[in-house]
Amino acid sequence: MTSTYRNSLLTLLRRVIFLGILAVPLMVFAPRWGFFAFPPGSPYSDLLITHFPNLVYLKSTLLIHHEIPLWCSSILSGYPFAANPLSGIWYLPNWLMLITPQPWGFNLLVTIHILWGAIGLYNFLRLMGVNCLASMSGALSFALMPKLWAHYGAGHVSLIFAVSWTPWLLFLEKKWKLFQTSRGRFAPGIVWGLTILADVRWAFYSGLLWTGYSLHSSIYEDNQSLRKSSGEGICRAISSAILGWARVFAAQVCVGLLIASPLLLPLFEYMKLSTRNSLAWSDTFILSLPPAHLAGLAIPDFAGYFEWIVYPGVVSFFALVLSLGNGPLRRRVRLWLFVIIITLVVALGENARFLTSFLKFIPGWQFLRVPPRALFLAGIAFSILISVMTHYYSEQDFAHYSALWGERFVFAIAAMLVMFAGGLLWVTGQVHVAFLWSAILSLVFLTLFLLRRQERIPPVFWSIAMIVIVVIDLGTVVFTLVRFKPADDLFSDNIRAARYIQAQNGTHRTYSPSYSIPQHIAALYGLELADGIDPLQLRDYADFFPTASGVPQAGYSVTLPPYSTGDPEIDNRGYLPDAKKLGLLNVRFVVSSYDILANGLLLRARFGATRVYENLFVLPRAWLRDVGEQGEYDFGDVEISRRSANRIEISVNGPGTLILSEVYYPGWIAFIDGDRTDIQKTGGLFRSVVVPEGRHIVRFVFRPISVFIGMGLSVLTWMIILIVCFKNQSAYV
Repeated sequence: MTSTYRNSLLTLLRRVIFLGILAVPLMVFAPRWGFFAFPPGSPYSDLLITHFPNLVYLKSTLLIHHEIPLWCSSILSGYPFAANPLSGIWYLPNWLMLITPQPWGFNLLVTIHILWGAIGLYNFLRLMGVNCLASMSGALSFALMPKLWAHYGAGHVSLIFAVSWTPWLLFLEKKWKLFQTSRGRFAPGIVWGLTILADVRWAFYSGLLWTGYSLHSSIYEDNQSLRKSSGEGICRAISSAILGWARVFAAQVCVGLLIASPLLLPLFEYMKLSTRNSLAWSDTFILSLPPAHLAGLAIPDFAGYFEWIVYPGVVSFFALVLSLGNGPLRRRVRLWLFVIIITLVVALGENARFLTSFLKFIPGWQFLRVPPRALFLAGIAFSILISVMTHYYSEQDFAHYSALWGERFVFAIAAMLVMFAGGLLWVTGQVHVAFLWSAILSLVFLTLFLLRRQERIPPVFWSIAMIVIVVIDLGTVVFTLVRFKPADDLFSDNIRAARYIQAQNGTHRTYSPSYSIPQHIAALYGLELADGIDPLQLRDYADFFPTASGVPQAGYSVTLPPYSTGDPEIDNRGYLPDAKKLGLLNVRFVVSSYDILANGLLLRARFGATRVYENLFVLPRAWLRDVGEQGEYDFGDVEISRRSANRIEISVNGPGTLILSEVYYPGWIAFIDGDRTDIQKTGGLFRSVVVPEGRHIVRFVFRPISVFIGMGLSVLTWMIILIVCFKNQSAYV
């Protein structure tokens, strides 16, 4: 066996062992992949509310109509599916879930993404010069990040996909700076484009991190001329480095934007017409981190609220303390210390009064909500701190080493946590698990740290010990942040009501002021809802809907109708819907968990506490208004002959105005007997066309030019990248 062959086998073996070590903590969840993840104590998960129904709609449209849906009619009386980031149609890994049973497919894809992110962080740390075992501790810290798994419990799968690409963004940026290859120049932009397609909201934060890291490394890490300069030469070297960085970075950003243009262009069009475009500044700071939760830096929040999870782990916390108080170590991680401090301040949101005015000047911030989501960046930075700290103390020669104030501070904090846990036990007579957990692990870390400082344990044992503490500490916390529920329990609510409505003939919508027909149930039974839950809503529809539902709209809400206290079963009891306006929306059935004594609603069925009312004032999906002075409606001469996600075909006998109970939106075009005609907005909401006398076929087709331009730009960008890479590859042959 040759030495080259032997080295290859050893390298392969090391990689297999590495993947196995990373995967083992994640595989603990494998027996639960057949269950839906939920936050502790909450009956709601975005996976069940949004991602699962979107997948069902995509799959059914492909199977039944053999087309990719660009429009969705399942909730909110219709919205542009291609423009909604949560539809997931532009992120290719989502398509793998079409061939896997659910929720097994979602859980598997989430696990693969988290593992992928951990591998990316490991590779990045290795490029930073961190040794193998120390890099492993950082990778495991990322894989078991409590914030990441808490949002997994909340069902924010697209956010997890996007966050998992961030370490690869850093790795490829670092690799490009080190090797300066033509092919490597495109790589960071490609990854950022994939991040946008996974979850455009995270692209803002990852873009800021990418910008800061790229600029920092260009000026301080990879600038040889700056190191040799002094005085005025430093200013010239910095200016030259910034100009050179800006040219390359702008090109990389353009690559990312062009790759993501199939989503970005339709989304930009949608945003201008949505309620998101008119967010009040108070809405952007919703769920800001309470300052008291900063104690979570040292004390775990078992089964805590997913948006306010701060805990990075005991090792991460002491790595922060050591980095702040150790000059050589601090210089190695100064950027990541800055990231942690900034993200903690941003997470405070409106609780940091000085911050609100500053954030108004950051482009794009007005479209974001929930500032604590920035804490994912802190989680990545903490993972890097663990590795660098572990590496630093494993490589340190302690024969000529004096204690620094940061190390003394570690002793003081550990002692304080122990005394605090003991004091609580003494005063209250109860064991406070979170404080006790933090105190015990602090003592363990302090003991190992002292042994390492006195060189009584070898570097390998020190590094392995850090890995073990990270896995035990974060793994235990993660298990408290996710609850799994079997699908049978989640798909049993109000199925009888859904089946009853499904059995009724005709095309019609359903409305529930009490969320009695959840979106996942509606998706499974093919029901179309006038209400709905989604962060993006058309402004025209959001303005019209309160007059129909009777529920007032005070500010921005992700739900229509809004639920003031978050309890759908009771929040809207005092409001009566307008049956005639619901009829305009083609709402035939109103489903409620309480009695509704509204004119025009007749109780037809009752299933337990769920009431099903029929709307006597319901109008068909399409009707004809004659051109006479009375303007009377004619329902008999209008028939929908074909209907799919992107096309509606109607046979109508004119003359008159054909009104379609579908939301008016750019991109819909109409044809009468094959000839293009104009679509008008009627009633401030609906689509309509003027039909001449006689029998005609009217076709409404959704062909959004923004989608096709975006697809063209993305394909062209990929082609250019492949051509450049192929030419460079040929040059090396």
